Amino acid sequence: MEEDNDDPNKSYVTLEVSLDEQPEEFSWMVTALSGKSNQLVAAIPPGFYSGYANYTFHHKLQVSPDQFYRISLRDTFGDGLKGYTAVYRGNVPILSNLIMYERLFYDKDRTDVKRIDHAFYTGKEPPAYFSLEIRFDKFPKDLWWKLESVTDSVILAQRPPGWYNDRFELMSIVEKIPAFGARTDLPEYRFTIGDSYPCDGNPTETCGDGICCNYGNGGYQLFSGAVENNIILQSGGDYGLSESVMLPPPVQSVSL
Repeated sequence: MEEDNDDPNKSYVTLEVSLDEQPEEFSWMVTALSGKSNQLVAAIPPGFYSGYANYTFHHKLQVSPDQFYRISLRDTFGDGLKGYTAVYRGNVPILSNLIMYERLFYDKDRTDVKRIDHAFYTGKEPPAYFSLEIRFDKFPKDLWWKLESVTDSVILAQRPPGWYNDRFELMSIVEKIPAFGARTDLPEYRFTIGDSYPCDGNPTETCGDGICCNYGNGGYQLFSGAVENNIILQSGGDYGLSESVMLPPPVQSVSL
C-alpha cells in the first residue's frame, strides 16, 4: 500500500475502468464500509464518460489504511458493462496489487443488470479471512468461485471463468479472502464454486463437470483462517455445474 509520506493515515488505491460502446450509461461510487460510516470517497455520475467508448480510465483515490470500502457499479440502461473494473493498492495497476476485479457485470439479453456491489480491503493483513485451497483438474479455465457477505450485499472476492489459465493445470494453490473483523452483528457469508465446462452435445451451453472426476482428481477446501489451523468449513469437487454454502464468520486474526 502506498502511503502519504507526510501523513501515515493516508493511503491510495487505483480504480481501473475499461469501458464499452455505451460509456455514458456507466457510473460508480466508493464509500467507506466500516462501523456505521457510509462516508463518500468518490463517485462518477452517468454521462461522465460520454464520448470515451472502449477507453480505459485510471482514478487515484485516497483511502484510509486497513479499512473496508464498498464500490457500487451501476448502469442506467440495465445490460451492465461489457468491460471490467479493477481496484489496486497504491498507484501501480499490476496483478500483485489487485484487490478487486469485476468483469461479469454484463448481460446483453437483459435490461435489469443495473447494479453490483463489491467490498475491498485496503490493507495486506485483514482482521479475519478465509483460505480457499484449490487442486485443479486438467481444465483450470473452467473453474470459477465467489464469496459474498449476504448481510452487506457485497462480493468480497471472486474469480471468473478463464481467470486460471492452462498453467494452473493439475496445480494446487491457496487464495486468501479478506473478511470483516469483530462487529456487533454477525455477518453471514455465502461461498459459491462452479464450472463452466460446455455441454458435449451443445458447446454453446454450459453443463459443468466439477473438478474431481472426469479430467483429473481435483478438489477444494475452504478454511476459516489459515490452512494450517485446519478449520475446514466446506470441501468438495464433484459439484457438476455449481454448489453454494452459507458460512459463519471466520476466526479473527491474531497479531503477535
